[in-house]
Amino acid sequence: MPIAIQRFSSDADFIEISNYRKRILPSAEGLESYKFPTLRELNLENFGRAAELSVFIPRAEHEFLIAQPLHVKNSILGHYAAVHRRQDILDYTSLAVEMGILDSQSASEFLAAKHFIPGGIELGIYPKGWLVQTLSSIELLGREFLNRYGSRVKKYNAFQIRAVGFLSERLGSFILIRHLVEKYSNNIPADIFGYMTVIVEGDSRYSAGLTDRPKNRLDSYNRKHRQVR
Repeated sequence: MPIAIQRFSSDADFIEISNYRKRILPSAEGLESYKFPTLRELNLENFGRAAELSVFIPRAEHEFLIAQPLHVKNSILGHYAAVHRRQDILDYTSLAVEMGILDSQSASEFLAAKHFIPGGIELGIYPKGWLVQTLSSIELLGREFLNRYGSRVKKYNAFQIRAVGFLSERLGSFILIRHLVEKYSNNIPADIFGYMTVIVEGDSRYSAGLTDRPKNRLDSYNRKHRQVR
């Protein structure tokens, strides 16, 4: 992605990333999701009528527009291990230290963190220079993780095999929060946080693909989401 941004967005100051029909909007549109914290559902027809939702940028003094953070009951390590493979996030974090992306103190802070921004740095609007630099580091880390542990990951089911994506989301969230805390002296402006919005058709509601998770993992997932507040 960093190469694509540099190649096709050379004149841009900001980059917006959307995925899985989700965007971060500056205003609360549509309905609150009854199942997923901080998520809103917007009908495709209503989205199409709202021209002002097609193009927008953060306020000049802010530069970012990102999802509202979730508070996890225990830690990012516990939050991740409840749904995914605990060993993966431990190995991923150790590798991040080895590659100089984290130091030992920030690695401990990462695993103990209690806030998580859905989408990490791959959902929302960001200043291009910061995004390219951060994405490049996380992308290199993901490649090296698969180089070392790919033989383990390839045995996972259709959901867990996306381990690098899940890990990148957590680390991206941590790096983003740390950057904003430093940039704004631990007083992050509320306007930086937008509304994670998924586009739905007709009267349908958003649902994530859970069917390929083992039952014990699905139960853990449901317990985890009840604990998020």
